[in-house]
Amino acid sequence: MPSFNIVSQVNSMEIENAVNIANKELANRFDFRGAKATIVLEKNEIKLAADNPFKLKALNEIVIGKIAKRNISLKNIEQCEPDVSPLGHARQSIKIKQGLETEIA
Repeated sequence: MPSFNIVSQVNSMEIENAVNIANKELANRFDFRGAKATIVLEKNEIKLAADNPFKLKALNEIVIGKIAKRNISLKNIEQCEPDVSPLGHARQSIKIKQGLETEIA
């Protein structure tokens, strides 16, 4: 009896490479000189932090662009709403979905 398995996993090395390339671009960009902006990869989540919401949006575009260039489907990426503090600092997390949820499957 023939059967098949569906695997929906993201290559973690490609995600790590995309984040490393995004960090290199962040270090070289003129508009981020002297600004406190970070891109951190934690297991299945990418955390972005910046001085203001405009720089956070630019960080998001950099990371998503690098992920797309590494041939990772953007359907596996879930962008959370940015958190902006009263002082103006902004944070956002991008979650990486591994596998299929039971409701969707």
